[in-house]
This record gives sequence, structure tokens and C-alpha cells, in this order.
Amino acid sequence: MTRYLGLDLGSVTCGVSESDTGFIARTVVTLRFKPDDYDSAMDQVLELVNKEKPDIIVLGYPKLLNDDVGERGHICEEFGAVLEQESGIKVVLWDERYTTKEAEAIVPAVCRKIEAAAAENTLIFATKDTHSENYMETREGRFLPVPHCIKGTDGWDIRPEVKDALGDARVIEKYSFG
Repeated sequence: MTRYLGLDLGSVTCGVSESDTGFIARTVVTLRFKPDDYDSAMDQVLELVNKEKPDIIVLGYPKLLNDDVGERGHICEEFGAVLEQESGIKVVLWDERYTTKEAEAIVPAVCRKIEAAAAENTLIFATKDTHSENYMETREGRFLPVPHCIKGTDGWDIRPEVKDALGDARVIEKYSFG
């Protein structure tokens, strides 16, 4: 039986799960480290790997929707390469795009609501979270320090099926929280 160790590397935590099937995983621990202190994260992960003895390590790989690799993706690539070298265990980068069941599950319902409203000739407006490249320097960026919805990126685009459901509805770019 193949033992998998799953890692979800963030900037201050690393979620760890394990699986004997590759399909169903259970949470092992959430490792914590100082912001962007990946040396500390690596030490903790290597200690856990030595204890758990997995056959394969699966590391979440946060690629961008357009298939580019952003800053977080490059961090994971480097972390995975070092982890594989240090542990001697194969590390597989797992593309995380579109993997959240809850997020995926609501899209059809949202589209149905939009289509039902359009069928009743209801005026439809949508807001589009919109940030500039300097988002992290803004007041909101300091309180929610996760770059997201940067204008012109795939992460800013409305999903194609939602865009289709919206048709000619007015989409308003929303530049600030609240």
C-alpha cells in the first residue's frame, strides 16, 4: 500500500495530511512558522517525514488560472525540490486550480439564479473585486495580505460559465472592501 503525505504550504503555516489511498486524506497537523521562514517550515516537514515515512509527498502547487506560475508557485517549486533532495522521497506538485469542492459546487446554482432573474426581466448587476498591482501597499492589502483579483490577471476574470449567464448584465469593478 502506498502512503501519501499531503502538504499545503502557505506563508505562515503548512497543512499536513496523510492518505493510504491517494483519494481520501486525514489531517495530521498544521505546522506554524514565522512569515516566509521556509527554512523553519522545511525543518518541521523533514521531522514529520522521518516520523510518518511516506512513499510519496504531494505538495499543493498554486498555479495561476492561465497556467503561469506566480510567486507562490515558485516558492512551492523550490520547497518541493529541496524537500525531495533532503528526504530522498519523491515530491509531486499537485495543481490546485479548481480543487475546492465548495467553491465549485456553488457555480451552477449561481448561474441558475442569474438565468432565472434574467428570464423575469430583472435588472442584473454584478460586482467584480478589482485590485491594482500595488494592492499589498494599500490599506486593505495590509489588513488582508493576500494578493487577489489583480486587474488584468486570470484571477480577476469572472468564470466563463458565470460570464455567459450574466450576458449583458452590468459588471461593476469594486476597488475596496465594504
